[in-house]
Amino acid sequence: MTTTLRRAVPAALALLLLVGPPSVRPALAHGFGQTYDLPLPLWLYLWGAGAAVLVSFVPISLFSGGARKEEPYGYPRYDLLGISPLRAVLTSRALLSGLKLVSVSLFLLVVLAGFIGEQGEGYNFAPTFVWIIFWVGLSFFTAFVGNVWPLVNPWKVLFEWTDGLAGGRLEMREPYPDAWSVWPAVALYAAFVWIELVFYGASLPLSISLLVLAYSVLTWSGMSVFGKGAWLRGGEAFSVYFGILGRFAPTEVRVKGSRPCRDCEACQPAKGGCVNCYECFAAARPEERELDLRPPAVGLVRPERPSAGGTVFVILMLAGVAYDGLLATPLWLEIVRLTPVTQTAGLFLMPLLFVAVYLGFVKLSQLAGGG
Repeated sequence: MTTTLRRAVPAALALLLLVGPPSVRPALAHGFGQTYDLPLPLWLYLWGAGAAVLVSFVPISLFSGGARKEEPYGYPRYDLLGISPLRAVLTSRALLSGLKLVSVSLFLLVVLAGFIGEQGEGYNFAPTFVWIIFWVGLSFFTAFVGNVWPLVNPWKVLFEWTDGLAGGRLEMREPYPDAWSVWPAVALYAAFVWIELVFYGASLPLSISLLVLAYSVLTWSGMSVFGKGAWLRGGEAFSVYFGILGRFAPTEVRVKGSRPCRDCEACQPAKGGCVNCYECFAAARPEERELDLRPPAVGLVRPERPSAGGTVFVILMLAGVAYDGLLATPLWLEIVRLTPVTQTAGLFLMPLLFVAVYLGFVKLSQLAGGG
């Protein structure tokens, strides 16, 4: 570990401490807004949710067989960049630069609104943008349209701009430990879910701004020490999160041939080619790039071997959503009375329950499949 890294880590921790202890405020049991009782019996809601999950496996199963075959792609696709007018729009410098500028402007507006704006969550831009537009809206957009986070990630954009002004000297490119995998992103995502569901100050604009700055210090320190690409793959929680959601999307970016993949540390293209590797896509020549329309959710069955940390990240995503719903049930409210200790304990017990269920079904699959 270099001297710069030893200095960067304490600085990041010091900024985290600026957030301070949670203020004494009524708990909302969510990042922003009030909870409401469903106009349905709980048992009916649970059965409906289970049926929705079961039915969702149907389209996946229709294409999973093709993805395992030796054919080039395994599922139908159509290159949207092959349409000349659409290619001109989607690849125009004005559009790409404009999206980055809008992203950075919104990022700065959230920070400024938290510091100098009205501190009532209903009258400030920061809580509305973070918990509704960014967290909910961009998540749905990623799953139903495509993953634009690698393009509009404000931490990445600001780092690239600053690195350009510094002549490319910001990245020290220390070797990223293989054992870390995506575990830093797992830890940061778990902290984010705790803030959303448990932390009393989650909807307080000042807390949001301080937390954004703290995360910024951690992210830019990681990019500077290990390199932008390495930290985005393993340490930037939202890059990992939106990358997983992007597997559901009906679009993908693809690189033709293997030339851009030769120098890519992240790329391990399968028989279907280099898909959704945004580092290769950025390095590829225009004629090597594709933006493909594909059947929804087929990205889930691509022949890629996930890491243990990646599996835990997915389990945390599922457990976090499930716990969010559990917090609003009358039974849970009666048991815990919305105290931070019991809420935190429940939040960390829920992933363990998901792990147990997951391992149980893995075992059942092994028994049913003969190994």
